Amino acid sequence: MTATFDILGSPAVAEAVALWLPTQRWYADKGAPLARVRVREVLPFHPAGALVLWQAEFRDSPPSLYHVPLGVRPGSIADPVITRRSGLAVTDALTDPELVRSLVGRIAAGDADGPLSFSREAADLVPPGKAATVRPLGVQQSNSSVIVDDRHLLKIVRRPAPGVDTDLAVQRLLAAAGSAESPRLLGSAEVTVDGRPATLAVLQEYLPDARDGWTLAAGTDPGFVDQAAEIGRTVARLHDVLATHGPTAPISPQRARRIGRSMLDRLLPVADVLEPLLPQIRDRYTWAVVEAAGSGILVQRVHGDLHLGQLLRTPDRWLAVDFEGEPAATPAERTALHPVVKDIAGMLRSFDYRAFAGLSEQESDPDLRPRAQEWADRCRTAFLTGYAAGTGKEPLTADPLLAAYEIDKAVYEVAYERRNRPSWSWIPLQALARLLRE
Repeated sequence: MTATFDILGSPAVAEAVALWLPTQRWYADKGAPLARVRVREVLPFHPAGALVLWQAEFRDSPPSLYHVPLGVRPGSIADPVITRRSGLAVTDALTDPELVRSLVGRIAAGDADGPLSFSREAADLVPPGKAATVRPLGVQQSNSSVIVDDRHLLKIVRRPAPGVDTDLAVQRLLAAAGSAESPRLLGSAEVTVDGRPATLAVLQEYLPDARDGWTLAAGTDPGFVDQAAEIGRTVARLHDVLATHGPTAPISPQRARRIGRSMLDRLLPVADVLEPLLPQIRDRYTWAVVEAAGSGILVQRVHGDLHLGQLLRTPDRWLAVDFEGEPAATPAERTALHPVVKDIAGMLRSFDYRAFAGLSEQESDPDLRPRAQEWADRCRTAFLTGYAAGTGKEPLTADPLLAAYEIDKAVYEVAYERRNRPSWSWIPLQALARLLRE
């Protein structure tokens, strides 16, 4: 740690960071009493900027590692600042355009500095100029992203784990395969922690003329049904590339049972709310595991958290982004191989969510809910038909494992909404009742 960054080791700054961390959208330990934070690593990339690893320690749960790029500037700098000490201001580096441009420049140069290494993954990557614009991506994520010069998207991995980040690993696989189903990977930043690499940042192509699927489907546009079919074909191509160029294996009885156990574990935090439905849900899971164990279907790399918000529409095609998996998934779950129906179930749930997101639980217009369900059903059918066309197989209509994954996703949504948006909990609860009837 250089003299500029000595301030980061002070108890006063640690206390300020401990107050600031839980206010961030990407903070993953909401509800756990935070005892303290302490600096694990300070990795300077600029005279006034460093990538800092903070260990958050809790009273009743294991610690978490958080990545927080920080700036240390003269104390006269304007807000926003995290704290001011000893004539210096500690700031969120992602709000400082000069520091963001410098970080992208280090990636473009492919620098290495002690345990910190930057990789230029695309040969034509050039550093941004001094006048390059910097702005936040502006959507809610478990990580943080900024747009640089309307050409580059810099994603900061907030919870680095030992090993290469799943998003980076999948993007490298797609880049090596020459896939056109994702924006181009441009670069990355990694650090060695406890003898193993951990990903801190991923730089990829930004497409200013692209719009995400959630936005395009607004108002349950009837014309979006055709787009749902095209999304199905895109996802089929993506799965084919991941299977052709990545690892695959026939699902074993042991792997099928692990999938079932994982689904059962998800029931625990919401068992009180789902009590009347639990016997039916467990029966569906048991049936799916038995059927899958003898099916010989493949497990492979998948997206892991596929929904309309993870799909971008350019003028000529759909692209998939953000391959890190579900925000609440463990590192082991993110790197594990899965059947493709995990992604398919995520998309089916997303159509349902988009259909009802604009409605209230006590909707006064009796026609709105039936129309919303009709739109969701049409999109589901179109997506499955498009996916089948992309694979050359019959559409999945009565697959017990797909049904189990869709139920599991709705259970996950119930837990998420109870923590973050209680007024939306009725959407997955309504879906669970429907799925179990079917």
